[in-house]
Parts: sequence; C-alpha cells; structure tokens
Amino acid sequence: MSKSTYSTNKNYNRYSSRYSNQSYYVSPLEKLDRLTNKYQSKKVLENKKYEELVQEGKCDIFQISTSNYRYYHIHRETSIDVLNNLIEYAMNTTHYTLDTECQLQDPPKPSTAALIQIEFVYKNRPSILILMETMHLPVEHSRAFDKIKTLCRTIFSDNHIIYSWGDIKDELSKFYQYNLFDRNDIHQINDKNIQQKFKEWFHENHPSSSHVSLCNFANCEVRQLYICRWRTSPRI
Repeated sequence: MSKSTYSTNKNYNRYSSRYSNQSYYVSPLEKLDRLTNKYQSKKVLENKKYEELVQEGKCDIFQISTSNYRYYHIHRETSIDVLNNLIEYAMNTTHYTLDTECQLQDPPKPSTAALIQIEFVYKNRPSILILMETMHLPVEHSRAFDKIKTLCRTIFSDNHIIYSWGDIKDELSKFYQYNLFDRNDIHQINDKNIQQKFKEWFHENHPSSSHVSLCNFANCEVRQLYICRWRTSPRI
C-alpha cells in the first residue's frame, strides 16, 4: 500500500470515528436506565419475574383508580395558592403514608435524595398525594421555599401518624441537606413501620406459596407490589 493511500485511509478512519461519536446522542433517561440495569441487576431480574407472572395470569398489577386521589408536584414552579391549600389540609389531617426515592449518579458518586412522596389519608374521601421534588426546590429563604418548609413541619407534627415501609427517620435523614426540616422535626414523628407487620401477615396467610422466595421485604418498594393470586396448600 502506498504512503498516500495509507494516509488517506487513516484520515478517513479518524474522521469516521469522530463523526460517529458526535452523532450518537444518549439521553439522560437512557443513561439512568443503563445505570439502573447495571447497579440494580437483582431488582431488574425480580421485576422481570413479576412481569412474567402477570403475563401468565398468575398476578394482577396493583392499580388504584385516579378518582381515589388527587396529586400535586412540589417544586420551584408550584404556586403559593397551592402550597397554602396543602398547608391547610395538613393542619386538618392526622394520618399519612410516606416513601422516598433517590436519584442514581454516575459512579463513584453516591445516589442523591431526590423525592419525598406523601399521602394524606382520609377515611371517606379521596387521598391527596404530594410529590416533593427536592432537587428542584425554590431558592432557599424565598417565599415559596418557606411555604414548603411550613408544609413539611406541619405534616411532621407530633400528633400526626405516619406509616412507612422501613425506618422513616433513617430515610428522611438523607434529606436534611435541603433544610426543609431537621433532626428535631423528624424525631418527634409518631411513625408506624409496617414492613415487619406485613412480613408477618404474609407468611401467616401464605405459608407455602411457591413465590415467597421472590419477595425481598427489606428492599420492596410500593411501586413493585403486586396483588397476586397465590396458590396455597396446607402445611404437611
């Protein structure tokens, strides 16, 4: 091969490589999916197994009619009127459920506390759900920020009962960095950890289920729960 031909091919390959790298775009959502699949492979496999059970007709996906709740996103764009209304609701609500989520980051960075999900529980009327996006809050000390802070502290009043899946104090400690509440606010919570109670109920009512091994109660999340038609048989 002549020097000129080699030089031309080398330049072409270099150009092609540069062009292909520039033209391939990876969206943030795709990056998150890749991270999830890579670092939570066990959870991905469990979810896949649940999906297979649904497809085989052995499970029904747990679904709630939207007529049973109203929901609000809490972030920097939430209006003062909405926040005032939610504070008023919180003053007249005594029972809540709570769950939190973290945002995966590229290793070696740790996950970032990103979402607090709170349900205002009522007996005879639709629930209110708030999704507090802590990575998108208003500027600290702004009027909107102070309203969100008041909302949190109202919900975490000592005469309110909050149900959670796991240790609520441990989960909420990850959110101290946002200055919406502090250790004193959280330690006055009347919390009810239903994880252990559910585990006891499940094993008592489904002692010989062939799918018990699928349930990792310590790591199970609300969105992963399925109402399953377990086939049980008496113990021998």
